[in-house]
Amino acid sequence: MLSTARPRPARLDRSTVRFNITRQGSSRIVEHQRKRRYRELLRDMPHWDAPLACVQDHDGDWIIVARLDPDLTHGRPQLAETQVASGWCWDSEAEAQAHLDEHAEELRDELVDDLFTKGVCTHCEAVVPVFGDYHPYSPAGSLVCGECLSVDGDEPAAPAILHP
Repeated sequence: MLSTARPRPARLDRSTVRFNITRQGSSRIVEHQRKRRYRELLRDMPHWDAPLACVQDHDGDWIIVARLDPDLTHGRPQLAETQVASGWCWDSEAEAQAHLDEHAEELRDELVDDLFTKGVCTHCEAVVPVFGDYHPYSPAGSLVCGECLSVDGDEPAAPAILHP
């Protein structure tokens, strides 16, 4: 005679779990929070406030550029006039200015996103924007945020890359 009782579900094996949830949340939640914090930090950078202007390039097309103060280029003078809206050009200054007026915030997002790389402090896992390209644990060294570097609680130090 056949049994009509349903089999009980097997107990879950921890090795088959697809993700782990820690105190901070799952890895996807932590990464989402880091991206959001990184965007907030980029908007606080002085590069965000760089004046945007429409200029005519060597082909006669109109492009949108950000004019960065030389103090903000970190010794890279070629960044003094950085093109934003890469790959876009307009036939007239009025068209370029209309696009600039309509999409200024997006263009500023693009500018600071191109200039900075998201880094994570190796001590406390805080998000740190790094000017230029940074790859963690490469020969460049390990990134440490200002709060982890500060000795006294008065004024936090600037973030730094420590070499082994």
